[in-house]
Amino acid sequence: MILILFNSFSFLFFGIAVLLGLVIIKSRDYQYLFLLLASYFFYYVSSGSFFVLVIYITLLNFYCAKWIKSSAKPGWRKTYFILSILGSLSILAFFKYTDFALKTVNTIGTWMGYQANLSLLQLILPIGISFYAFQAVSYVTDVYRKKIEPEPSLLRFALYMTFFPHLLAGPIVRATDFLPQLRSEGIKITPENFKQGMTRIVWGLVKKMVVADTIAKFVMVFFQDPTRFPGSLPVILGAIAFAIQVYCDFSGYTDIAIGLARIMGIIFPINFDKPFFSKSIAEFWKRWHISLSNWFRDYLFMPLMKRKLNLAWLCFSVFVVYAVSGLWHGAGWNFVIWGALHGFFLIFSMLTESWRAKVNTFLRLDKVPRLHNALRVFITLYLVVFSLLLFRLYNAKNIFYAAHKFLWLDLSHLNVQWQSVFPAFQIPLLMMLIFIVVHAITYFKSGMLDRLQEKGFFEWTMFLIGMILILYFFTPSESVPFVYFQF
Repeated sequence: MILILFNSFSFLFFGIAVLLGLVIIKSRDYQYLFLLLASYFFYYVSSGSFFVLVIYITLLNFYCAKWIKSSAKPGWRKTYFILSILGSLSILAFFKYTDFALKTVNTIGTWMGYQANLSLLQLILPIGISFYAFQAVSYVTDVYRKKIEPEPSLLRFALYMTFFPHLLAGPIVRATDFLPQLRSEGIKITPENFKQGMTRIVWGLVKKMVVADTIAKFVMVFFQDPTRFPGSLPVILGAIAFAIQVYCDFSGYTDIAIGLARIMGIIFPINFDKPFFSKSIAEFWKRWHISLSNWFRDYLFMPLMKRKLNLAWLCFSVFVVYAVSGLWHGAGWNFVIWGALHGFFLIFSMLTESWRAKVNTFLRLDKVPRLHNALRVFITLYLVVFSLLLFRLYNAKNIFYAAHKFLWLDLSHLNVQWQSVFPAFQIPLLMMLIFIVVHAITYFKSGMLDRLQEKGFFEWTMFLIGMILILYFFTPSESVPFVYFQF
């Protein structure tokens, strides 16, 4: 298997070939067929025999949705709905969580004095399965709830499921956003679409290849063994570095995916909206990985909330949703704890809302809204960055060491702490500083990317050349795989 990465020359040649094919082919249906075959080729080259899984999930949900619509009896409608959900999620669960479950059984057996010694299957996770399985679930659920009509064309539905820009790592696109766009006049690569798409693509490539991959050098060394670094300063810098890396890596991928689709005239919803400036954990999850957050809200949280309407059930539902979200991110207890921790943050925020309002009134923070908002952003960012230590570390000893140093500041011998990171990682540290400055500028000057797209041809060409030169001169020699490919 040869993974065709967005930041590789192989993908550049693939993308050019696809766009040329779409320009040559004029018929709408043949354009869709060509795009579908190109997407299948893209996934087959990247995943080998796992290629059959995406075909299986496509056919299962296409026909189950049709049977749900045509069934007059509620019992049969529910049967087909359950069949499609179990058929999609069981494949995801088998490949992603079987070894995790076996490890857990072995561990519990050891704690209880029994030696289970269950052999692990060493399963390889099919790339992108978490994304296209969730996409299938959202489609068939919306059909079952009678929010949308089932797609009559297998060709269009298969293209919705396998469209290569979002196939491997999202965003999780809803059928209501994607399928209506396929019922128009077809794929049109106009100068305006090309201009807007390329702006997004080069912006995403710089975030991924220049920022994320440069910082990854420090992140990999630090998280391999944080106990090698004395005091709190390296731990804080390591946690911030990982937060920047994972943001630039994943939002960079999303920008590329949105840009590729835009070139072809297809509009994807945004997936990140400057989450590091959130004033609460709830707001953070409205700005971070938006398509996934909305998926859990609509297809897990809202069904849970239909059962009971009281504070205890609300807290329970929030906790379950975020714990499951953590499990979606990875088959490990550290991911579950990370998700549950965010659930705890939200529950604590809800339960203390009135008390915090009284404190704000007493301190007269409402009289200085900028200071109040800055404090809220700082506290939210502090909690998010701290939680990422649990997300990235797998060893209990390293987790406790890093968490202790992060929460209880140890700034003794600060010069020694600084020297433990600066000489070896001065370029990643400099890149972190550049990112913080640029990210702040893009926040306070909102809509900067949109304005770049609207510039005249000369100004836009200068921007494009500048970004390409940045990629050429500042991309590290060693590329790092996209972080969310493992999810």
